[in-house]
Amino acid sequence: MSDIAERLAEAIGEIHVLTGSAISDDYTHDEALTATAAQPDIVVRPGSTADVSAILALADEAGIPVTARGSGTGLSGACIPEHGGIVVSFERMNAILEIDTENHMAVVQPGVTLQQLDEVTAAHGLVYPVFPGESSASLGGNVATNAGGMRAVKYGVTRQHVVGLEAVLASGEVIRTGGKFVKATTGYDLTQLVVGSEGTLALVTEAILRLYPRPAYAATVLAPFASLDGVTAAVPKIVASGIGPLLVEYIDFITMDAIARNYGWMTPPLRLAVRSCRSILPAATSGPSPGNPGRAPGCSSSAGFAGCPRSKRCRWTT
Repeated sequence: MSDIAERLAEAIGEIHVLTGSAISDDYTHDEALTATAAQPDIVVRPGSTADVSAILALADEAGIPVTARGSGTGLSGACIPEHGGIVVSFERMNAILEIDTENHMAVVQPGVTLQQLDEVTAAHGLVYPVFPGESSASLGGNVATNAGGMRAVKYGVTRQHVVGLEAVLASGEVIRTGGKFVKATTGYDLTQLVVGSEGTLALVTEAILRLYPRPAYAATVLAPFASLDGVTAAVPKIVASGIGPLLVEYIDFITMDAIARNYGWMTPPLRLAVRSCRSILPAATSGPSPGNPGRAPGCSSSAGFAGCPRSKRCRWTT
């Protein structure tokens, strides 16, 4: 491997090629609880698409396995280098290349985190809606794993928001798919083929993402239920109500109790709810104004869904 490391150093710079004791433990695992950490032979930190192309061409020539790595926040073990080889860490490729406010598109490198993108889009009144649960997750990792998250009930998963890619094939060849448009009706949809492929087809070096107007207001409700059957019966009614929930989740009462105690939320009403119910249904909605879709027309109650005095359409009953 020493000769490969030397050739990689010549291609992308010695400081960005790590071997032996220079490889920290962070590169051996992600956040998967049951996965076994594995040590790569080499870690490379490309700074450009040309760097990635050079890395993959060398690896292909030598028959060395390659594992792509974003922020390492995944829960599936996808960035663990099970067969050693080379880990390509995209930590240096973390630039937001463009925020197109007219077409509501963002062009980003794979190392950009959700938090970075959210901070920049907020200044333009826009939002990238996919949130798998960790703000430090990289968009390259989200694209590679087709990340979802709790907001999928309203916005879908990552693939619904990726309209174009720049990617590097195993041979080192650079390809482009899609673009800043929403209608493409001819030919193979190579963009969607790559999304979710976890680096088995290509390594993504640039992604074009859809943005949306950022909702100015949001409301959240925790609804206690006496049984799991009650929760499952309520969900389709909520979805069909026209509220347009941002998320609808399930939490058992033991977990809810632990969360509330940990964050100091154990107020008397919540304590009573947790002790008297078997399940909790957290749900949230968002909209352009305080009169959000979760309220009946004309409702100005600051209490939101459960506290609306004017219409049963606003109340979620158990």
